[in-house]
Amino acid sequence: MAHSPAAPLHDAILLPAQEIADIVRAMSGADASRRPEPGTWSAREIISHLCQTDNESFLDGIGRFVLEDTPEIEVTPGVTHYTPERHTIALDDLVDGFLRQYERIADYVARLGDEQFVRRAHIAHFKDTPLGEYPTLADWVRRISESHLQGHLAELRARP
Repeated sequence: MAHSPAAPLHDAILLPAQEIADIVRAMSGADASRRPEPGTWSAREIISHLCQTDNESFLDGIGRFVLEDTPEIEVTPGVTHYTPERHTIALDDLVDGFLRQYERIADYVARLGDEQFVRRAHIAHFKDTPLGEYPTLADWVRRISESHLQGHLAELRARP
C-alpha cells in the first residue's frame, strides 16, 4: 500500500512558511518595504503575493480540487497582490496573516485522504511544463511548496 502524502505535504507547506515568516519578522519595517534591486519585490510584496487576494488563496484552490470535478484554476504569475490596504497593515500583522493562512493550508492538507490527493484540476498555465495542465492535488501542493514557497524563501535568504 502506498504511503499517504498528507504528513510530508503538511511539513512541506508549513516549514518554509514558518522560515519565511521568521526572516521577514527579523527585518525592520523599512527593510521589509524596500526593494533590494530594481525589478525585485520587497519582503512585504512577497508576503502579499504568497497570500494572494482576500477572495482567492491557495487554500481556496486546494479546496476546489476536493469539492469540484476537474476545476479550472487560474494562475497569473508575477502579481504581488500588494494593495494600498496591505501597505498600511503593520508588518507583524501582515506576516501573522500569511502564517495563519499557510497553517490552515497545512492543516487542511494533513486531513486529506489518498482519494483526494489523486483528484485533478485544469491549470492551463502549466500546459507546457513538467507539472502539466491536469495536475493531481498532491502534485499541486508539492508545486506550491517546492517551487513557490521555496523559491521565495531562497530569494529572502539571499538578501543582504
